[in-house]
Amino acid sequence: MAKFWLRWRAGHSSSPSPPWQPLDWGTLVLALLLTVAIGITLWVGDRTRPVVRHFSWQGQEVRAGDRFFVLEFNRPMDRESVQTNLKIEPALPGKFSWSGLRMAYTPLAPVPYGQSFTLSLANAFDRFAAETGEAKPLVPFAGKFATPPPAFLYLGTAGSQAGRLLRYDLKTGQSQPVTDRPVVDFKPTGDGQRAIVAIEGGAGAVGSAVVRGAVDGGGAPIADRQRRLSEPQI
Repeated sequence: MAKFWLRWRAGHSSSPSPPWQPLDWGTLVLALLLTVAIGITLWVGDRTRPVVRHFSWQGQEVRAGDRFFVLEFNRPMDRESVQTNLKIEPALPGKFSWSGLRMAYTPLAPVPYGQSFTLSLANAFDRFAAETGEAKPLVPFAGKFATPPPAFLYLGTAGSQAGRLLRYDLKTGQSQPVTDRPVVDFKPTGDGQRAIVAIEGGAGAVGSAVVRGAVDGGGAPIADRQRRLSEPQI
C-alpha cells in the first residue's frame, strides 16, 4: 500500500498546475466585486424611501359606482402613520383596509357630485422604521380627482319635448333629451348610470328599456370603463 502511495504521489508531483486562463481571472474578479457590493449593502442598509406607486382615482372623474380607491406603495408601510397622515380636501370620511402593499379607502357615503378633491400624504414611514431606528419618510404624494356636475331627470311637458325623458344639468342650467320618443314612466337605478323607462307603443302596448348614462352623463365606474352593458339602448 505504501509503495502504491509513493508511486501515485511521484507521478502527480511531477506534473505542474495548469496556468490560470483569462476566464478564470475574470470570474475571480467578478466574485470579489459582488462580495464587496453585498458587504457595503449590508453595512450601509437600504436607503430607498417609500413612495406611492399608484393612486387608482388619480385624475379621474369619480361616479356613484366607484366605491373605493387604492394606494399602492413600493414597500410595506407603517399603517398607522399612513392612516394618520392621509388628507383629503374637502373632507371625505371613510374606512381603511390593507392587503400587502395596497391600501384601500372606502368613503362612508357616496362621493358628493359637483366637487373637486385633493389627496395628500406625507410624513408616513415604512414598516421597518421602528425596528431599524432609521426613519425613512415617504416621498410626499399629492393626487386629485373630481365628480361630475349634479343632474336630475324629468318628463318634458311642452312642445316637442312633451312626454320625453330629459336630463337637467344643474351646473349649466340646460336640459338635454335622453329618449327620442315619449315615455310613460321612468326609474333611475341606484348607481346613477342608468334609468329604466316604460315606453308606450302601438295598440296601447307598453315596453321597457334601459337608458345608460341617463343621470350622470354616461360615464361608467372607473373599474368598469371598458365593460359593455347588454341591456337594450335607446
